[in-house]
Amino acid sequence: MHPNVYWAQTAKDVFLKVAIIDIQREPDICIEDEEIEFCAIGSTGTQGIQRYDFVIEFFLPIDASTSSFVIREREIMISLPKKETDWWPRLLHEPKKLPWLKVDFEKWKSEDLSSTDDDNPKDEIKKRLSDQVSSEDFLRSKYPDVYKDLQKHELSYVSESNRKIYLFFYNLFMFCTYLYIFSVLNIRYARLGNDFIPHAFKSVGSVLKMISLLMFLEVLHPIFGYTKTSSLNAFLTIGSRNFILFFSHRRRTQDSGETRHFLYFYYILPHRINKVSLLPSTNVRYSARLYCMDPLYIMDTPIPCHFHL
Repeated sequence: MHPNVYWAQTAKDVFLKVAIIDIQREPDICIEDEEIEFCAIGSTGTQGIQRYDFVIEFFLPIDASTSSFVIREREIMISLPKKETDWWPRLLHEPKKLPWLKVDFEKWKSEDLSSTDDDNPKDEIKKRLSDQVSSEDFLRSKYPDVYKDLQKHELSYVSESNRKIYLFFYNLFMFCTYLYIFSVLNIRYARLGNDFIPHAFKSVGSVLKMISLLMFLEVLHPIFGYTKTSSLNAFLTIGSRNFILFFSHRRRTQDSGETRHFLYFYYILPHRINKVSLLPSTNVRYSARLYCMDPLYIMDTPIPCHFHL
């Protein structure tokens, strides 16, 4: 089995902390310039006494002759001086993710942190102690770029990507659903003509109600930081649509999704998820709104709503 191994670095050294307790005998640690081989019998706390081992190939060579390790009560500390003073983007020679290899935030230093600490180290230490925050919180608040690099190394992605992936699939689902409504209405209208209009809502009503209720997720998006819109505005907008849809007794002659299905297609474009303005698609989006309007509010005209772009 593999023990949990935590690593950190400075410009001159690499540090490994192997989380093993109750070591039965002297661990077998073979340190070479290109790699380290570790084997020990002990416990990790959750498991019983057993054999733990790992092999790590370094990103760049280290000086094996001056390397050292110290056995402590709950861990083994290994110090590995680098052959050349430099900052490593990762520990491993190959860019891969090992579930048992983690970043040691308590000992971590980066090029940006080092330069700041050299300028005024005492003030930084005092501030950290007075704030009583963890090293992880300290890195996240003071040095977000460094924290993102560490997080990307440890998790293979930055949590920001979760937001983008969720928003992409949410808007893709909404787009496909409204596209389905749009297609059903237009295909049946093309086949049946005006005779289809009195039955339009009945043909897509259940899907339209489901997707309209699902839109209340957009009220939660600003709360969780997924979007920067106002939760109140989203609630009023979506709530008014659902009120008309579920409680209005006016004649529904056309409930379709032309504006909506373009709106959600606009939201899954990369420039929207990455918060970059792109003028042509923005113009098309608002042109579609102006010419088509919101189909939930068009209750009395018997002419189906189409794009005029």
